Amino acid sequence: GWQSSRWCDFPQELVLHFPGQVTLQQVQVLSHQFKISSRIELFIGSPPPGVPIPPTGIRHSPIRYVRLGHFSLDSNERSGYQARELKTVYVPRATEGTFLKLVMHKCHVNEHNLYNQTGLLAVRAIGSGPGAAGASPVDALPLQAPSAPEDVMTHEARGAAMDPAVVAMVRELEEQKRGAVDSEDYDEAKRLKGRIDALRAVGIKLSELERKKVAAVGGEDYDVAK
Repeated sequence: GWQSSRWCDFPQELVLHFPGQVTLQQVQVLSHQFKISSRIELFIGSPPPGVPIPPTGIRHSPIRYVRLGHFSLDSNERSGYQARELKTVYVPRATEGTFLKLVMHKCHVNEHNLYNQTGLLAVRAIGSGPGAAGASPVDALPLQAPSAPEDVMTHEARGAAMDPAVVAMVRELEEQKRGAVDSEDYDEAKRLKGRIDALRAVGIKLSELERKKVAAVGGEDYDVAK
């Protein structure tokens, strides 16, 4: 994932660079559970034709950005800062570009976010074109760069959407599966993989039900909350 530096100034920017032109259709953003931006704006852009990206980075390149829109994030107080909010943005028209920029505005203040940071667990861009195979974070200074490209959900990002107890069980089974592969016990590795896949499906379902329950209680819809 990614998080801003401590006591950073807002807004913060994170730019993803696609390896080629992409026709963007959908963007999914999974927020941190307590390092939460109050609002995130999305932009897509490309450099002018024939203008290369300089070695000094995109801050010194005339990228032309088009604003796609924005969304707000809940403070997460009602869930006790346990749930992670997933936002899905559908791009209403075919929009092309090689850069996706996220502008994160001031964070929600809470007792867990001691240094007024904002964080993202995953960003997924869905589209078509020669650049749709992947993306990498670029020129995120003064931000702390992500530890891995965020064009697809990693296992850790999927785990972030699950109950912590289920995540711990999945990680333990993953360790056992790696041990089985190392010892060439492929039948055991296959059996463990089946258990891992089943646990992930159950964990995500439980997490979704819990989020719906929290939302129902917040809206005083107690029949749904039951």
